[in-house]
Amino acid sequence: MDEKECVLKALTTHTQLHTLDEVAPLPKIKAYKCLKLFMKSDDDNEEYTEIVRANPFYRNEAWRDFVAINGEYYGQATLFFTCEYKGQQLDLCLVNRYLPVNQTKAKGNSEVSRIKHITGMEVLELQKTGKVIQVSDIERTVHIVPDYSHKPDKNGHYQRFLVNHDIDRFNWSENKGELLAPPNPITTWDDVEKETKCQRIKELKRKANNGMTGSRKIAKR
Repeated sequence: MDEKECVLKALTTHTQLHTLDEVAPLPKIKAYKCLKLFMKSDDDNEEYTEIVRANPFYRNEAWRDFVAINGEYYGQATLFFTCEYKGQQLDLCLVNRYLPVNQTKAKGNSEVSRIKHITGMEVLELQKTGKVIQVSDIERTVHIVPDYSHKPDKNGHYQRFLVNHDIDRFNWSENKGELLAPPNPITTWDDVEKETKCQRIKELKRKANNGMTGSRKIAKR
């Protein structure tokens, strides 16, 4: 199977295109394994390069990076490719879509907000169909992990995911997660130190009392 056949198969398998006739007229298709992004960090304006991989075999395994996409949703890059359409070259990417999970605040209220998570991370849901986007819509790489508080399906696949903003260069400006209020007050480090100090004092008093009791027993003898 050549590159063109691979792209056509991926397009018709993972997207809403159902027949080869819809994409067959696209000539000169070439597949790629990675994309370079030249960016500036938002905290110190430092320039750096990010490499987005969609490689089926990198370091002995498949490597497909997660990305933030213009339009406030996320995706996993599965294939980079170029093709010509009406005399113009298109730089495209096939992605698996991850959309934020929303909740309605109250019955009859049309206002919608994103679901809160105890970790403060943004909650996502994997969509059944993929999408072909322009590579210019890819903003940056992100780290997406399964939400282990939800059980996987019968095939062992998770449907709920979290955006791990703790390792994101753009955490200060791009974090859209919301903290879920815990049922009990949060234990701080000061609370731990106070509790430890109280336990030490109780232990010293217990040892002192045991020592006095032993001395009295010796005196009676």
